[in-house]
Amino acid sequence: MSEFEINEALASLEMLMSEFFAPTTNNFRKREIENMLENFSNNRDSWKHCLLFLQKTQNQYVLMFILTTLEKIINRQWLSLSDSERTEIRLNLMNELMTKHETMLYFIRNKLAALLVSIARYDWPHLYPDFFSNIVELLKCEGHQCIVGLVLAQAASEELGAARDTGVLLLSTRRSQLERLMLKGMPQMLSALSAILERNAQKEGQSNPPPSPTSGLPQTSALPDLLANAHDVHSADKALNMEIVVKCLTTLQHLFLWLPLSSHVPPSLVTTVFYWGSVATQSQSVEAALAGLGGVCELLYRRYAPPSSAATALRLHHCALRLLRYLTQHTHHMHRAHVDYLNKLSEFLKLFVSLHFKRLEAEPEFDAIDFLSYLFQYTFQVPTCSTFISCLDVWIQFIDVLKPEDTPKYWEALQALVNGVLNKIQFQHNKAQLQHLDNDMCDDDGETEWQKFLKHCIECIARVADLAPLDVFTAVMERWQCLAGVHARASGRGGAVVEAEADRLLAALLDLATLTRVLGRLAPSLLAEPEHSTGGTGSVAGAGTTNRGCSAGAALIERCASALAGAALTRPHRSHPSALARAHVILHAEMFACMGAWCCYASECNVPLHTMESLFSSALPFLVPHDVPIIAEGICSAAESALRMLCEPACTAETEITDFFLALFTALLPQLGNFAYTAIDVFLEVAQRGSGDGSGSLERLVECVRLGVEAGGGGVRVHAVLELLHSHVLPRADPATPTLARAAHRLLASVLVHRWRYFFPHKCEGEEALRRTAELRGALTALGRALLQPDIELLRINLNTLDTLNTKWKLYHKAIFRSEFMGSVLTVLLSGLTEGGARALLLDEALAAVHAMAAVDFVAFRRAFLPHFIQTLPGLEPHHVRLLADFPPDTDLPTFTQNIQRLMNDVNCYRTYQSLACNTMGS
Repeated sequence: MSEFEINEALASLEMLMSEFFAPTTNNFRKREIENMLENFSNNRDSWKHCLLFLQKTQNQYVLMFILTTLEKIINRQWLSLSDSERTEIRLNLMNELMTKHETMLYFIRNKLAALLVSIARYDWPHLYPDFFSNIVELLKCEGHQCIVGLVLAQAASEELGAARDTGVLLLSTRRSQLERLMLKGMPQMLSALSAILERNAQKEGQSNPPPSPTSGLPQTSALPDLLANAHDVHSADKALNMEIVVKCLTTLQHLFLWLPLSSHVPPSLVTTVFYWGSVATQSQSVEAALAGLGGVCELLYRRYAPPSSAATALRLHHCALRLLRYLTQHTHHMHRAHVDYLNKLSEFLKLFVSLHFKRLEAEPEFDAIDFLSYLFQYTFQVPTCSTFISCLDVWIQFIDVLKPEDTPKYWEALQALVNGVLNKIQFQHNKAQLQHLDNDMCDDDGETEWQKFLKHCIECIARVADLAPLDVFTAVMERWQCLAGVHARASGRGGAVVEAEADRLLAALLDLATLTRVLGRLAPSLLAEPEHSTGGTGSVAGAGTTNRGCSAGAALIERCASALAGAALTRPHRSHPSALARAHVILHAEMFACMGAWCCYASECNVPLHTMESLFSSALPFLVPHDVPIIAEGICSAAESALRMLCEPACTAETEITDFFLALFTALLPQLGNFAYTAIDVFLEVAQRGSGDGSGSLERLVECVRLGVEAGGGGVRVHAVLELLHSHVLPRADPATPTLARAAHRLLASVLVHRWRYFFPHKCEGEEALRRTAELRGALTALGRALLQPDIELLRINLNTLDTLNTKWKLYHKAIFRSEFMGSVLTVLLSGLTEGGARALLLDEALAAVHAMAAVDFVAFRRAFLPHFIQTLPGLEPHHVRLLADFPPDTDLPTFTQNIQRLMNDVNCYRTYQSLACNTMGS
């Protein structure tokens, strides 16, 4: 093409792209443009035009179209291009990236980098030997070139780093080769990334770089000095430096997802990453801090344990302790920190405690009490309730790792935690925060912000109570009794409340309701078995602790019964202002709920009978005024239904009747006795006589029969049930009625699982034995036929049925299944794995089923079934079949399933390569 023709074609393309994205363009015209662009992309030599346009255009729409077209060519036609053509495309893309990366839009830059990595997926190292070395060299550069290197490094990690499915067809051997090549170059890349972080730490104006791996564990507190000496560097490169740091940390975070950590990630790099996770005191470093902490959390999630595991854990402990000390001693920095950063810090602390706390207890340099002290200060100084909840998760994790014998050692910290949480949930101590919690809007779990906060706090107290129940209960009870006295005095005054005292009374009532809920939650812990009770202050465990717990519980029930009796008589919530009235209602509700929990233990606590009668009498007045309309409403509804059934033809009540029997069987089947089997016979007769399932009645009848089959006993006629399924239900269960099909196969599963012995009776010979074998064959055929249906839920039901039958009755070992069904079922399952699509949602279940069937005879599976199955697959050349037939002999489930997935991946790859070769020859 001449220069004029190129410019003219580019101008036409720019006009088309601008017209396509113009708001005035209608859908018909957009489809026309799409067809023109698609025709251009499908042209085999379209890449040549794309490279020419790439050098000349600045239009972002055109650039993205060009890069998308090149991506399609790389992923679909790359192997059909000559070596010189591949090299030309790669060099042009690399040249475009390196010459224009400072001025091009970031998403264009990232797309170019992704295309180079896609090329490396096929050509590295034979046609693209300098791919990895180019990335490392760019990482050692400054400024924008370093960012290009980081973009390439992260793209390489995402696409080439782990031998996993990235959505691009690639032979499994090639995936493994790419992973080995990446691992081979990782020391150089990690060294370059670490150097970037250390170099930029110095540029940030720090007096000391992060500790080196040879400096040993620092004995003095270095991190607060680093943070205290931090200052903003006002220069043109400031934003660029922070962009480099954030990109470097996110790249490392992705590398940590798949790298073998113990052999590739040195402890010094972890310390460096954590250092950047601790610089959130500078507003411009929030992204870097989040990325740094995210990287460390990723390591902990993967159970990072290098050879010097204890030393690394101590490093993390020292870093965390310095950061906590700095934040608690400079609270203005904590209040300036972003809430996401504080939550991420809590996530790190939770992981650190779960993985390393018990391990570090034996280390002389680890001061557990000092760590818990700063954790306690941090917990109760965080500025928001949501962050406080995250901190409570850290404490709950700490309690989980403790053993009962550790309780005395840490009781002081646990006691302080309980008192601190109790202060946190009471308005008289924490009104400033609590009054801003929303108690009206519910989240997806149906909880308000206040309810969620309170639930977490109470759960934390309850976890401590599991270790020292009597001590925690006593601490809560003391506060509760003080507030109960306030409530009693207010009730004695009736509705007379001095305006000045209204706010204090409101806070007292709400706090009393909260503490009442806490006491209700503590009932199981206080009255647990003696061997689970360990007094935090050295109190005697066993019968003495249990007796004191029962006495305390009895006192609580007596006090609540007295308070509720007064409430029922005076109804203070009707005579007080609206806020106080609502508080009274909340309090009464919490007291009744608390008593509901404690009444289960009334006999153990030796609660007097008159107290229980008082509680009953207190509850009754709240219910009686409402019982008449409730009963009347129920009677009216029942009468209306009865009259409607009398006035209308019986067939119109079919839905109500089947609904009734389904509900009856679901709830009361064990109590129905022989009537259940009589009803099932009627259901079978009605279902066989029915002509349709427009209202779902047949489905509900099938469900009733299923419940009867699962109930046991000999009253169900299995032959009649199978006749119903094969003759009446399954023929109607087409794709248009998926619920009926699922109900039918649930019934079929119940017959096979719960009535298996029907098909293999001990005393049955001749024609009867042949008939039952034929019935089993028909049931298994129906089950296998359902595996071909597109309904995913139906597939799930039948895969679970196969698994249950094999687990309970050794189905796969039965001669009839091995000879007549196993080959077909394996073929269906493996074909589904090859096709992918929606069936990939049940990948794990299908792979487990294939493994269980192959386990019957692994040798026959490898040598007989698989070669035959591969030969029957369309679109494969003979040499492809020979390569695929070499299946590894591993028999353990994880390795076997990986090998099956690799096999299916390679089948799809060879099919695609064959299709591309045919298309190339045709064109």
